[in-house]
Amino acid sequence: MSSTSSVLGLPYIQQNQAQKHITHNEALRVLDKITQLVVQDRFASAPPANPVQGETYIVGPTPTGDWVGHEDAIATFEDAAWVFVVPKPGWRAHVLAHNAQVVFEDGAGWQTPDLGQFDKVGVNTSADTTNRLAVASDASLFTHVGEDHQLKVNKAASADTASLMFQTGFSGRAEMGTIGSDDFGIKVSADGADWASVLQANATTGHVTFPSDVTLDGAVAGQSVQNGFHDTTVGKLLKVGAFGWGVLNNNLPTTPLNQALSSGVHKFSAVDSDKPIASGGAVLVIRYAHLWVNQIAFAPTANEMWLRYTKNNGAVWSDWVPLTPFGRTNANGRYTRFTDGSMTCQTQRQSSNAGPATWVFPSGFGSTNTSVHVSAVHSAPAIAVVDTIGLTSCDFSVYDLNGARITADVTITATGEW
Repeated sequence: MSSTSSVLGLPYIQQNQAQKHITHNEALRVLDKITQLVVQDRFASAPPANPVQGETYIVGPTPTGDWVGHEDAIATFEDAAWVFVVPKPGWRAHVLAHNAQVVFEDGAGWQTPDLGQFDKVGVNTSADTTNRLAVASDASLFTHVGEDHQLKVNKAASADTASLMFQTGFSGRAEMGTIGSDDFGIKVSADGADWASVLQANATTGHVTFPSDVTLDGAVAGQSVQNGFHDTTVGKLLKVGAFGWGVLNNNLPTTPLNQALSSGVHKFSAVDSDKPIASGGAVLVIRYAHLWVNQIAFAPTANEMWLRYTKNNGAVWSDWVPLTPFGRTNANGRYTRFTDGSMTCQTQRQSSNAGPATWVFPSGFGSTNTSVHVSAVHSAPAIAVVDTIGLTSCDFSVYDLNGARITADVTITATGEW
């Protein structure tokens, strides 16, 4: 017969043994160590400096001091010495330092036990067959073990739903996830019955749509918004004031006319050499092809507009063409240009009795198809005639009834094509 038990190695009291209490007490000491086993720590490799009677540890890796050679053993301080018990597979211990249960596995040492699979789990509340994990708590924490952490919600097929539901009194108020498709969506409800879709993100293209109305409070900023009045990046949001839209004329960006090639409203200055008027003004730019640009210029103080175009992105421009009749007055008289290409010039002059008088038109004509009418203002009957007509001037004379050239005031009107 063996002198110790086969499982815990407890010493047996032998027949006719003297001092039986010693053997019995030794067995009780072993039971005291391993029954309801509680240890201070499981990773300590060196004995504590000042242990107390009954203090127990699981010896950690690479032990030192009095623990050398006893890795994974149960060490108990008794009668000023460390006593070691070698664990057997399946033994369990509670570790105070980690508030955790560990189990001894053959070949693997002490391990945190696998809790296995549960049909349902309720934490501070009851779980059911629909909500197999139920938690009643002020907060729930899912954290990392060193780096990343993912929370996965998986569904069987695209037409199924994988989502997070937010409720009030167990009635749905908001839901987000892949709801009935693989597109990501957000929807809300006031009563848990009628739902409004707020956002849809296409799973294939990544395009985001907002099925309901969108209200933005405050200014919109970021890389998707223009960073200046002249930012032409395709796809960016247009700011109020960009290219002159939505601002007062005196706040328009000033641009040399030949460089105003982006669609919008621009301002040109009085010193611009390409302007159609003497003062500054505003120009509407319309780009309708890669190289084709139209400009419509506006006078700031008159009802006048001009049009021109370029077919090579501003390298060469056409002449300005008026879109409304307009007139100008200078030292040679007044001229009025019309949108059909015709022009009228008028002045008051005086003839000469020494020879033909010359009138330089206030604006030159574009063709020789010009007619001139002269009317004499004289106390006696007189005859006014036009001697010659050119593109930039004409000669005229006034005669009395005897055919003598005389000096007289005249009104002259010239009509032709500008």
